[in-house]
Amino acid sequence: MEGIENNKKGKNIEIIKKYKVVYFIILGVILVISISLIVTALTIKSKDNEAKKDVNIENEIPQQNNIENEQKTLVQRKIDGVMVNIGNDNLLPYAIMIENSIDARPISGINEANILYEIQTEGTITRFLAIYAGGEKIDKIGPVRSARSYYAQIADEYNPLFIHFGGSPDVLNKISKGFYNFYDLNGIIYDQIYLYRDSNRKAPHNAYISTDLIQQYLKKQNISGYGSYTPWKFNSNIQVYNNQKDIDKVDVIYNKDSDLYNVTWKYNSDNKNYIRYLYGKDEKYLDDKGNEVTTNNIIIQFATSQIIDEAGRRNINLTEGGKAIMIRDGKYIEGYWIKDNILDRTKFFAYDENNNAIEYEFKPGKIWIHIIPKENYDLIKK
Repeated sequence: MEGIENNKKGKNIEIIKKYKVVYFIILGVILVISISLIVTALTIKSKDNEAKKDVNIENEIPQQNNIENEQKTLVQRKIDGVMVNIGNDNLLPYAIMIENSIDARPISGINEANILYEIQTEGTITRFLAIYAGGEKIDKIGPVRSARSYYAQIADEYNPLFIHFGGSPDVLNKISKGFYNFYDLNGIIYDQIYLYRDSNRKAPHNAYISTDLIQQYLKKQNISGYGSYTPWKFNSNIQVYNNQKDIDKVDVIYNKDSDLYNVTWKYNSDNKNYIRYLYGKDEKYLDDKGNEVTTNNIIIQFATSQIIDEAGRRNINLTEGGKAIMIRDGKYIEGYWIKDNILDRTKFFAYDENNNAIEYEFKPGKIWIHIIPKENYDLIKK
């Protein structure tokens, strides 16, 4: 019996040994498969990450290219040196006669103008010639008023669409004979067609225009094209000019006997621009939206001004050349202006550190040009 029991134990041990070997083989196979699966998963994940990285890199390249291309498409606008998208840098400009009498205020659209000329008409009243680069939507510009020959002569420097509401006999005669090289929109002819009346204002201070109406007129007349004029020089950094002075306020004197249409500009050092005030007061000259009227550049151009008829109309000599004061970035610079002939554009010059005459460089942005009687030079000279 004992022998039989021993034989059974021996067989059981052999069976256990046999199954242990099978168990460890199976366990080994499972372990190998598990490791293989883990390695495979890690490999797939790694490839996915690489693929995602490649996709991200591919996505980043077009984005970078778009930024670079956008930067490349920005060019300096011809009229005021501001950087704009290519295609908007030299559109056909508009030159619009805008009233500045006390009864016409507040004025619409003057903050949107790129260049403004301010000159006396009859008596002490000044009037604006506002030059617009085109391309911007402006709902209300005006009141639009009548033209004078010297305003038309300035507008002619830009070969623009000239917009006015009638004019002196002299300028209307010249326009009818094709004396000027611009397109003409006379509000007397197109009243309440391309110009409209503001019912809240009394005539003659209630005629206005918008850029939508201007575009309708251009389309109807089949007028298209680009600006055709010599650009001024622009530089964001101011040059060092001979005898330039710091200035935080300037008074522009049109008439020494009446303050109604004289102007005070005060420098805003935070925005590096000038804010317009009523002369000698702390009251700001606001537009119709209640916004400050500002400019980046001020030019005071001195010219011979003569009254030529009983109505008080003037003749202003815009080809003789003369003294000029240029103001930007809190600096006051003395120089001169020239216009070689009636077809040329007026240019402004200053003196460098060696006292050599160089063409003045405007700050990119808005430009305000006051043309005043040359005998008032000593009233403004610092």
